[in-house]
Amino acid sequence: MYSGADDSDAHPALYRVDLKNRQVSMLPGTAGLYWGQISPDGRHVVALTETTQNLILYDTASHATRTLAGLADYPVWSGDGRYIYFSTLFFRRPGSGIFRWELSTGKLNTLAGPPDFPLGGIGGVWFGLTPDGDPLVVRDMSSTDLYALDVNLP
Repeated sequence: MYSGADDSDAHPALYRVDLKNRQVSMLPGTAGLYWGQISPDGRHVVALTETTQNLILYDTASHATRTLAGLADYPVWSGDGRYIYFSTLFFRRPGSGIFRWELSTGKLNTLAGPPDFPLGGIGGVWFGLTPDGDPLVVRDMSSTDLYALDVNLP
């Protein structure tokens, strides 16, 4: 499975590759979804909607979708497939943080709020998990100072 789009990089969807017959097909009901992450057991995919960045759970057997959160970034499965972790730190809104959604109960837990240091990443605020399942973010240590130089040219 992978996330893809058309030649103009528009109209994202989730696709399945059948290695046996070398066929690629769009997963039914995934038009407009991207950043697909398949669960360890292969029964579900978590993805984001293109226009609103909602967190969506896709059932690979029934092709049904369910909205888990109204705003999310960098969703990732726990190693055992029991949880979906995601961040809202990039959006810098009240209540933003790192969250964990439990597959069996549908319970959403806040794991951490925004840290007191600047965050970074390519294309936003990156979020992931360590091999032990602990949340991981990137601290921005770059300089944002401006300098002016006087130059005497001949």
